[in-house]
Amino acid sequence: MKINNIEVKDYIYTDSATECVDGLKFISFLLDTVLENANNWKWVIIALHNTVQNFMVITLRDSAGVNILRKKIQGPYYKSLVEGTLPRPKEILDDFMNLYKSTKDPDEMRKYMDSTHFIPTKRQDESMSKLNTMRNEFIHFVPKGLVAYISGMPDIISDCLDYIDFLVFQSFHLPFHRDEDESDTERLIKEIKSKSDHIFSVFVELSEERKSKKQKKGRI
Repeated sequence: MKINNIEVKDYIYTDSATECVDGLKFISFLLDTVLENANNWKWVIIALHNTVQNFMVITLRDSAGVNILRKKIQGPYYKSLVEGTLPRPKEILDDFMNLYKSTKDPDEMRKYMDSTHFIPTKRQDESMSKLNTMRNEFIHFVPKGLVAYISGMPDIISDCLDYIDFLVFQSFHLPFHRDEDESDTERLIKEIKSKSDHIFSVFVELSEERKSKKQKKGRI
C-alpha cells in the first residue's frame, strides 16, 4: 500500500547496523528542533545514549554474542550453547558503562590482529558518565519538577561522535558489512558535528548576553 508514493508498512525490520545509522539520523533530525524547543534535548540525550550503546555492542560482540551480556549471564549462556540441552538464559545486555569500560580494555578489544582499544581523554570519560546519568534521569523519570542545564550538551555530543568515529574507523573492528552503512556513518558524524558546533555558538552568545544583563543590572 502506498500513500503519496510512500510505501506503508505494518512491521519494523532492523539489525545492528541499521540501529546505529538510524540513531545518527534521528539525532541529526532532533538537533534541528532544539533551539526552538529546548525540551527536545531530552530526546537527543535518549537517542544519543541508545546510538552510542549500539555502536559499542556492534564493535564488541563476539561470534556467539555472549561477551556483551551481563557478566552473571555469560557463563550459563555459553554453557547452554555448548551443551545444547540446558535452558538458555534470557539475553540481557550489559550496562552502558560496563560496555564502555570493555571498549577501553585491550583484552576485550583484541578481536583482530590490528584491533586496538579506546584510550579516552578525561573529558570523554566524564561525557560518557554524564550522558548515562542524564539518560537514566529521563528514562526512569519520577514525578517531580526538573531543571536540567544543557549548555554542555555540544561538548558531550562532540565527545560521543569522536568515540563513535574511533569505534568504526580506528579500532579496526570492521563492525559494518554494508558499505553504505560506513559511508552514511561518516557523513552523519560530520553533519551532526556541524549542527552541534552551531548550537554551541548560540549558547556562547546566550551566555554573553546573560553576563551583559547582569553587569548592567549591577550598575543600577
